[in-house]
Amino acid sequence: MIETLIDVQDSLGEYNDSHIQMAMVNAFIQQSDNQDAIKTSEQMVEILQRQQLEAGKKFKESYKVYSSSASQKKFKEMFVEYYEGQD
Repeated sequence: MIETLIDVQDSLGEYNDSHIQMAMVNAFIQQSDNQDAIKTSEQMVEILQRQQLEAGKKFKESYKVYSSSASQKKFKEMFVEYYEGQD
């Protein structure tokens, strides 16, 4: 169960990281006068967009597993066992 949750968190982290990196590169592009640097930076943005798209796909896949009926049943069983053991 932990691995499933880790997969969800990792894919969200990758998505967020690429979003932040794109914002930083786009900010650089806006302030730069160097055409070679701008062209290279635009290529970086394209790569980051592909990475973000892939991370989004990974998230959908991992969340589908995480939120499945079977997984939710396992979580509930774990918590019931834990709380019943607290009495």
